[in-house]
Amino acid sequence: MIPSILARVFIDGGLATLKAGRSLVGLTAMALFAAACGSTAPTGGRLASRPTRPPVTPAPSLDLTPVMDAAGDDQFQITLTLPQAQAMTTTSLLPVAEFSYLGPEDSTPIFNGIPLVLWRIQAVGGSRAMETVVEDVCFRSELRKGVIIRQDFMKSGLSTDDVTVGFDQAWYVQPQLKLPGGRWAISATLDFDLGDCGLEHRAIQATVEIEVFR
Repeated sequence: MIPSILARVFIDGGLATLKAGRSLVGLTAMALFAAACGSTAPTGGRLASRPTRPPVTPAPSLDLTPVMDAAGDDQFQITLTLPQAQAMTTTSLLPVAEFSYLGPEDSTPIFNGIPLVLWRIQAVGGSRAMETVVEDVCFRSELRKGVIIRQDFMKSGLSTDDVTVGFDQAWYVQPQLKLPGGRWAISATLDFDLGDCGLEHRAIQATVEIEVFR
């Protein structure tokens, strides 16, 4: 029989050994887990931070109020309407011109080139522009009193690779009207002669402006 003192020492020593073994096993398991996760113990330096994202610029709040201009005299009138006062460079725009004969006769002949309504786009404060190319013919049209004739915008002009003065061929090929950033003036001109070709010339122009954001 083992003396009680020795037994206590033996038992206590065994417990100590067992506890130490458990601690050793626990530390070993933690080390293996850390190695598997690819983590390392802190070294006292700063922790790596995530890269910061650049601030996002919010899209401007556009003024979608239609803009309109009218011009004319006691016989003829033209009105130009644009659906909105501001747009993005990706916005498709559709300016619309409407013209009519006001009288005093029930109808009147006019003599014009083709097209009858001439379009022009001009950068406000700049030289970049588009201007309708006119087929110079003596075409007779009959306008009836009070009848409104609608003419949607049409691209027409001479293409150029110099974007400071005009627009390139790719821009003309696209049927939609999309404008670069900036402020633009869009004009529609009712251009014709009265009496016969080359006699009494009339040119009645309406103009609206639009601001385009990039």
